[in-house]
Amino acid sequence: MKRNLRQTRILTVILSLVLAAAGSTAPVFAAEKTDDALISKEETVYVMADENGDASKIIVSEWLKNAGELSLIKDYTELKEIENVKGDESFDQKDGKGTWKAEGKDIYYQGKIKKELPVEMKVSYYLNDKAVTSKEIAGKSGKVKIRFDYTNNQKLHGVYVPFVVMTGMSLDNDIFSKVEVKNGKVINDGQKSMVVGYALPGLAQSLELKDTEVVIPDYVEVTCQAEKFALGGTMTVASSSLLDDLDLGRIDSMDDLKAALDQLQSAAAQLEEGAEKLQSGAGDLAKGTSDLSKGAGTLSKGTTDLYKGAGTLKEKVEQLGNGLKEAKDGSARLQTGADQLLKGAGDLESGAGRLKGGIGQIPGKLQEAVGKVSAGIQGAQGQPGTIQADEAALAALNKIDASKLSDGEKTALAQAKGALQKSIDGQKSIVSGLTSESAKMKDSVAALSDGAEELAAGTKDLKNGLTDLSSGAKDLNTGITKACEGAGLLKDGAADLKKGAHRVNDGAGDLNAGAKKVNAGAGTLATGARDLAGGISKFKSDGVDKLAEAFNGDLSKVVDRLKALQKAASDYQSFAGKQAQTKGTVKFIYKTDEIE
Repeated sequence: MKRNLRQTRILTVILSLVLAAAGSTAPVFAAEKTDDALISKEETVYVMADENGDASKIIVSEWLKNAGELSLIKDYTELKEIENVKGDESFDQKDGKGTWKAEGKDIYYQGKIKKELPVEMKVSYYLNDKAVTSKEIAGKSGKVKIRFDYTNNQKLHGVYVPFVVMTGMSLDNDIFSKVEVKNGKVINDGQKSMVVGYALPGLAQSLELKDTEVVIPDYVEVTCQAEKFALGGTMTVASSSLLDDLDLGRIDSMDDLKAALDQLQSAAAQLEEGAEKLQSGAGDLAKGTSDLSKGAGTLSKGTTDLYKGAGTLKEKVEQLGNGLKEAKDGSARLQTGADQLLKGAGDLESGAGRLKGGIGQIPGKLQEAVGKVSAGIQGAQGQPGTIQADEAALAALNKIDASKLSDGEKTALAQAKGALQKSIDGQKSIVSGLTSESAKMKDSVAALSDGAEELAAGTKDLKNGLTDLSSGAKDLNTGITKACEGAGLLKDGAADLKKGAHRVNDGAGDLNAGAKKVNAGAGTLATGARDLAGGISKFKSDGVDKLAEAFNGDLSKVVDRLKALQKAASDYQSFAGKQAQTKGTVKFIYKTDEIE
């Protein structure tokens, strides 16, 4: 806030000077008809300084402009180690005076000098609000402040020569952030921050503004956050041309300046009113464009979803068409298979009937066989002598004393005993098996008869179901055919929908992008209009009104000081020296060392 106030007050001073000198012409150097009057000298002073602003070397570049295309040019300079940088013209010098053999050309030369500078610069460094040296701050991180203080050493006609000093630097965004400057401007291009600050050292003292609220800066202060501090040097330019082009000779009375100030106050009032209207309109515009941007964003998102959905629909419709085609082929095969199943079911039903009839005859036949087996078993059981006779014979054989028998008789006895035992065991096994299997066969025949009846009933139900299946397969085939036709139409429609959605999505995207730009521009306009209105209001109340109030009581002294400043600016034409009749201009360029 205070910085803006200072800048506004400086602007009011300059505006008042311009209005006061309106209609005037720039001063003309004395121009006698001499050879020196045909020569002008443009001087650039390069000051090589360390990190603290202390000058280590001064190199001066001179350009003698030979407007009269003279063969010989008289010159005066305090420079040492003079070197012609754009030619081989020679220079004969003694005690600073000499003559260039120009042969109608301009002369460019440079040299070195050791002399007090009209403007000295001091650079101070602070880390986390603590003063540090340039070596101590290198590579450190934290809150950084760099302050440039300027001292005006050059006085002419009782005032300081009105130098305008501008300091610039480029700060890498990878190292520096949150960059601010007092008495200047910061421009950030995304990769680096360009910082430019200005000061007018000695001007406040020359104008004797100690008891007024008009503040003229004599320093530049840069604050920022640093990560591993490193600075690639700074550049500073100083020039005395602020009041050089103003002719204050026409302001001879307080009435002239008072009229100019009244005119400035009236214009400031009108400007303030217009700025307020601009602020109001810009606010309405910003609100409307904000709503537009929100709506465009919503539309863009919706059309994006529509486009994606249309693409998905197209893919799914294609899959549906392919699936229906396969289903149609499958339904045809299903109908054919159902017809074949129906025919087979008829054959199965006939076979089941015959099977049932055959099974019906099994019980009688089986009963007959079982009867015969039972009779045989009963016959065998009715002749107990067979098994009992064998058992008695075996017992008799076992009583024979084998020790009294010959070997042949022993063998025959053993064989007879074995045969009888096998006969006994076989007869018993047959009787037991026939009895058991007879009972099982009766149960199996009964179960088989029941199964045959159930098979016949199930076969009938199967035939009825297959009849329904065949009919349903025909209806399914017809329906799928119609569905395939509809799917073809749906596929074409989905393709058209996707194309249309793509065009809508593109248009919505363009609308959204344009709305964002309009919204951003409107927001910037609203912010700028608000700042402009506030700045103009401050300019009028704190600048113009107070300037008129401050100067209203003693205008004649102000005019005298302004004239002295203008004359000092006009007369300060060289740092390294020139011929008295040679017109000159001079500017200073300071370069500080890097900090790594």
